[in-house]
Amino acid sequence: MVAVGGRWTAIACAALGALLLACGAPQTYVCSSDAQCGAEGICEDDGGCSFPDPQCESGRRFAEFTPAGNVCVPTGGATPTSSTSSATSTEPASATLEPDGTSSSTTLGPDSTSSGPDVITTSSSSSGGPDTSSSEGSSTGETATYDFFDDFERPDSDDVGNGWVEKTPDSFALIDGGIRRVGSTLGYQNNLVYRPNDQWLDAETTVELTWLNLDDDFASPQCGLRIQAEDIDTPGSVTGYLLFVNGSSGLLTISRQIDGAFTQEHIQDMTGAVEVGRSYRLRLRVEGSDPVVLDGYLEEFVADEWVLHSEIHGTDDTPERISQPGTLVVGGHVETEYWTYESVALESLDG
Repeated sequence: MVAVGGRWTAIACAALGALLLACGAPQTYVCSSDAQCGAEGICEDDGGCSFPDPQCESGRRFAEFTPAGNVCVPTGGATPTSSTSSATSTEPASATLEPDGTSSSTTLGPDSTSSGPDVITTSSSSSGGPDTSSSEGSSTGETATYDFFDDFERPDSDDVGNGWVEKTPDSFALIDGGIRRVGSTLGYQNNLVYRPNDQWLDAETTVELTWLNLDDDFASPQCGLRIQAEDIDTPGSVTGYLLFVNGSSGLLTISRQIDGAFTQEHIQDMTGAVEVGRSYRLRLRVEGSDPVVLDGYLEEFVADEWVLHSEIHGTDDTPERISQPGTLVVGGHVETEYWTYESVALESLDG
């Protein structure tokens, strides 16, 4: 498992010939392999990512948001040398971000018919937004423990890499440490980037994104869980639960997709606009089998912490509910170059 702070961005800040500078909120990231540290990174024995720095005797310096905290990697087993940075070491903490004080009522919307999707409009009230408390060691109030994490800190490429598969080739590309919708004008069912060898039943996924362009359209950033393998490669088809910002309408939606069709929708108006250049994240949680419990969030990074922007909740107790394990996907609709996904994480809730 990979312990990752909610806004860990130290890899993007590493540079040759200079001290590593913090460009986000201080968190603690613990690695288990070199691949998790990105370009030029090495996962050291203490679980900290290090990067080249000629000012260190060892030639390498720990990233700021690591257990050692922006100090030179020791040589010959010596105690790490403190840097001139004011960053302090923090121990990894573990907490799960949960809604705090949320109540909701659910009614069947007027658009529901036996021949179309069950449209469910949910009104929610929240006293305080998400609970961002954590155990000792997190200086901004949040560190999550993930079973899968990818920050896309790899060289620009037409291929996403790291075990991801694009349903439609060249629909996404690695650009500037993130992935973007760049090719094809096909619909969302065909613009899937997925994990072919991973299956989860109960899980929570978090997708950090930045809007690059709005032009009166949110361009439907989305993520999905329990995506079924049997039809994922079929053109125009996807089966599973998707969370997305619904195009130009400004709705936060969780949809049950069966063979690429909307067969159930939980819909909630977003509580406000989004802005170009700010950090947001989609968070989807799917649990249970009878019923399947669905929780979706759009969060924004404000004053060094993640805060709730909008949320949607629902259940699926119909015979069509998806109660089998499935994979993780991210995707988008026909629009291109509207946003970039900066990281994707998943925490398994399977016992």
